[in-house]
Amino acid sequence: MKSFLVLLAFCLGVTIARGQSVPLFTADYYLANPDAYVGKTITLAVAHVHLRNEQRDDGMRELEAHTYNQGAFGGHLPIFASTSAAPGLITLCGTALKSSGSGFHFTLIRGTFLREETGKRRFYLLFKG
Repeated sequence: MKSFLVLLAFCLGVTIARGQSVPLFTADYYLANPDAYVGKTITLAVAHVHLRNEQRDDGMRELEAHTYNQGAFGGHLPIFASTSAAPGLITLCGTALKSSGSGFHFTLIRGTFLREETGKRRFYLLFKG
């Protein structure tokens, strides 16, 4: 009986863990364990970007990535891009959600996952283009 209860508890734990899985390559995926990715090149699945009108002192353009993968939305992550790379990134990812009969479109982009050390101390993707 005891081994049955142990097996049942294990199966229940696996079921709960699988039901709460986070889609790969999304903001939520990287933000679940951000210290494992800081300073590393990552791939981000971007459904579209939101344009922000804030001016940055470092000359970078800030965009907000709305991420999507594996049939689920995966949260938001700021993207910092140089003023020369930002227009191409906006064109590549789009500013509105695009769908087809099989689901939503997304674009895989690569950049460095970093932590902003001043101000809000948040995580972001540095896109170099």
